[in-house]
Amino acid sequence: MAISSGTKVAAVLTGVIAILGGFVYNLVSVDIVALKSLPEAWYAFPSGAVEVIFQDELKYCEDALFDHEMGIAILSCDPGRGEWNTVMGTMYNPNPKGALYLYNYVTKTDLRQVELVGLPEASDFHPLGINFYREPGKETRLFVVNHQRNGSTVDVFTLDYENSKAAYMTSISDGDQNILAPNAIAPISYTSFYVTNDHYFIPRLHPILNKIETFGSLPLGWVTLVDIAGPIPKFSTAISNIGFANGIVLTPTGKEVIVASTISKPPSVFIYTRDSATNTLTFNSSVAVPFRPDNLNFDDGLDVNDKTAFDDEGRFLRGLIAAGHPAPLKLFAVSRDPVHKKAPSWVVEIRRGGESDKAAWSATEVVGSTDGEFSLRTLYQSNGSHFGTSTTGAVDFSRGKMLVSGLYEKGLLEFGWNI
Repeated sequence: MAISSGTKVAAVLTGVIAILGGFVYNLVSVDIVALKSLPEAWYAFPSGAVEVIFQDELKYCEDALFDHEMGIAILSCDPGRGEWNTVMGTMYNPNPKGALYLYNYVTKTDLRQVELVGLPEASDFHPLGINFYREPGKETRLFVVNHQRNGSTVDVFTLDYENSKAAYMTSISDGDQNILAPNAIAPISYTSFYVTNDHYFIPRLHPILNKIETFGSLPLGWVTLVDIAGPIPKFSTAISNIGFANGIVLTPTGKEVIVASTISKPPSVFIYTRDSATNTLTFNSSVAVPFRPDNLNFDDGLDVNDKTAFDDEGRFLRGLIAAGHPAPLKLFAVSRDPVHKKAPSWVVEIRRGGESDKAAWSATEVVGSTDGEFSLRTLYQSNGSHFGTSTTGAVDFSRGKMLVSGLYEKGLLEFGWNI
């Protein structure tokens, strides 16, 4: 029996409505609970100090990471994010450029903007995820996701801390194939790295399908393995079928790679076992979190030989940090009006083993029991009135330091506590 065109249209519309309805319900339920329960500010370091720093110097910093050996934080900021955010679809003006900064988080002094030496004048610069690689006694290689107007790239620099300069080396792209929607980077060596792609349908090319992918929680994101050792970059898919593949970290032992899935049900981080000989990743487990996870970070100051930090197989036991958005509808509103709107923040440490969360609103109350395999320890939570839109939590437990960056916040949230 032939199916009429009207029936086909009705079937498609029914499917789309079901997808959108399910996702909106998911979003709204998170919004209501988060806004009802989250305090103005709660943090796990009551004996320490907390303050928002550099409100006049820094704006809309998406990523922050600690170079524990140097005692310096590297910051990725874009004051023009309100007019140019290719992830959330606000793309009005790509001309104002973002910037990178260095901050001595140990002495709490010396904020310096990084001079980008040799970056082509015609290039846009809208930095998102950043990461670095360095071998003992050698140079620091910096990798930066750059969301340019005509297509995103991974830009590679040599970082000079002393002179606050980053010497441009190359930009990696492949015509919107394997590097289509890059978000975060996990370097493996000077010439290889994993990079997440958060969407298959991007706003620049498919604005409507992008919304369906996001609102439908469709698992179309992936992780690309990139090798730039030869004259031509090599690309391969390391992981596929991830809903909004966002933050990514390679643990200090090199044994595990962790990826944040912003729109999975429930919102989760996925843990993969890594074959160091082939860079192949095999799914191991997932950990639900009480927010839409954004960036991941790891306390790289932990000793790989410390049995309280890593087990005999090199798996992490503590030190994995996830930050994100407990009220995504509020975040969406902020992206459209970052001056007047606010959205909540939440930062947790993920550990193996069962521990209780002491927060004002316990993470366990949201995600339920993890059967003792993993536990969540809230480090910071806020309804947004104190510091909102958290994307990254960078931690140095050995020094009693933490920085939180906010996608649409001025400055950084800095913590210091007695160790």
